[in-house]
Amino acid sequence: MVVDDRAEALELLEEILSLEHGMRVVQRLSATVDDLAAEQPDLLVLDLWVGPAQRANGWSLACAARRDPRLRDVGIVLTSADRRSLDRFADPAQRNDVVLLSKPFGLDDLHHAVSSALARRSHLSRVAPGAPGP
Repeated sequence: MVVDDRAEALELLEEILSLEHGMRVVQRLSATVDDLAAEQPDLLVLDLWVGPAQRANGWSLACAARRDPRLRDVGIVLTSADRRSLDRFADPAQRNDVVLLSKPFGLDDLHHAVSSALARRSHLSRVAPGAPGP
């Protein structure tokens, strides 16, 4: 599932993820945790700054997904053109198994981010709920 408030970003990511990774892509200009869970995604690609107020809504969704048992194991990629903001989220992102991807990005960068997020998803799904992680 891709959440971004820019239609052109949604279209580009849909094209790349569906063609290159064989993924069915659900696009959203905004979303709630319940919206995300209803789709049962393997991967979330969230823009850091989403919505009219340009709040760090993507980060809020990523954190909420990690707390929600329906989404705990989903792979998450957080994107932004605001490199300073992404840098501020580097430590919390690592602790929450969220892959950061700076815009603009190339195909190789996107492939690497998707592969990393899906590998983390695979690892997370093998760790029992409540068990200590690595």
